[in-house]
Amino acid sequence: MIEPLPLPASEDGPRLGVVPGAPHGIDALTGLVDRDHFLERAGAMLAAGPGLKAVIMLDIDGLRRVNQGLGTAAGDEVLEALAQRLMAASRKEDVVARVGGDEFAVLLAGLGEEDEARVLATRLAWAVEHEYSAGGHKLPLRVFMGVAVGPQDVASAEKLLSDAETALYAAKSGGEARVLVYTESLREQSAHRFALETALRRAVDRNAFELWYQPQVALSDRHVTATEALLRWHDDEKGWLPPADFVPIAEDTGLIVPLGHWVIERATAQLAEWLRRGYRLNMSINVSARQLADPDFIFQVRELLTRSGVPAQSVTLEITESQVMRNLEVTLPAMLTLRNFGVRLAIDDFGTGYASLTQLKNIPADELKLDRSFIVGLEHDPRDRGVVEGAVQLAHSLGLAVVAEGVETFAQLNFLTQIGCDALQGFLLGKPQPADEVSLSLSVDPGAAERE
Repeated sequence: MIEPLPLPASEDGPRLGVVPGAPHGIDALTGLVDRDHFLERAGAMLAAGPGLKAVIMLDIDGLRRVNQGLGTAAGDEVLEALAQRLMAASRKEDVVARVGGDEFAVLLAGLGEEDEARVLATRLAWAVEHEYSAGGHKLPLRVFMGVAVGPQDVASAEKLLSDAETALYAAKSGGEARVLVYTESLREQSAHRFALETALRRAVDRNAFELWYQPQVALSDRHVTATEALLRWHDDEKGWLPPADFVPIAEDTGLIVPLGHWVIERATAQLAEWLRRGYRLNMSINVSARQLADPDFIFQVRELLTRSGVPAQSVTLEITESQVMRNLEVTLPAMLTLRNFGVRLAIDDFGTGYASLTQLKNIPADELKLDRSFIVGLEHDPRDRGVVEGAVQLAHSLGLAVVAEGVETFAQLNFLTQIGCDALQGFLLGKPQPADEVSLSLSVDPGAAERE
């Protein structure tokens, strides 16, 4: 059992977060008030008098993995310990509650200014983010927080809690800012995201997507040897939407799993058609850590390859370096199984995910795809040239092929040729296009490159 931090002594009786002897309104696991009782307390406090009030919503990042890996009993241990730490770090006048499975809320009163709420939230984050012990394991967990500050005339505790939830979800999806204060622009962003998510769900149900293909050119003979399948969505109201607008939402909601299945099915069917027509090509397909974590994913890949008749070694599954590193315990076993099955694997956006040399050595990959942010600077930044040349040498020493993305000029092509890059992809060599328009017989004239 985890040893909780001792609660600070209070001269004024029991802390507002706990109501002794009153089972109604109390969360049985943590001893904190529940959501309904929290809203009652918040409503009374908002009506009590002047001064700023604030609600902090807190979500534990990684609790699901604890429950999946160690069992719900271990997850409950973490929740109990976190509740004790949260209470210990709160002021005696604060109301602390468990308002969801892994979500907590703290009501603050008597604030002098909005920044004070941010400072208190940050202090709470520091207090609860220490290592936890559960199920015989040491568990470092992170938290995200959303903060909503109400003026003196706030009438609705529900609205304040809802605003804090909006800020919390924005912090979780934003990546860097783990303590975020609510603004009206966040509400607008949340509404926009909800509308986009609703449209995305309808589009997944109707298979309202297209795959476009971008050629990859081998530098050994300047011919197309592969294409990358790229997802495109044309919404009836918004027109063409860039993947950056909807793929993160698909990831967050889990829609990436059925959508990813459709992508692999369509891409392998297209590759089978090209192979029947005599093209010697590989197909690169992007997958996410969420897909790799799906127990059925590997069986689905095997089934789709069998159904299409495409050789496993003709398919390269790409996963970004950041996703590999963030989910090593999930991605590595899945990647090993896929590679043993014969599928090729690529680490996408290499250079942005901070993989160590030891980790890179142990990742079962066949190629690295250099992130386009390094390619852009090749013509004017010697540091980018040094990084790219070093990455190519490192990859080759590990037996990995190297593909450079975002190649747009012959000067970039020349440099990448000189340092021994294996293949290129970018607008210079071909833009993403529908299958019946993409050029698979593209050949880059080496003489033209030298004259550039």
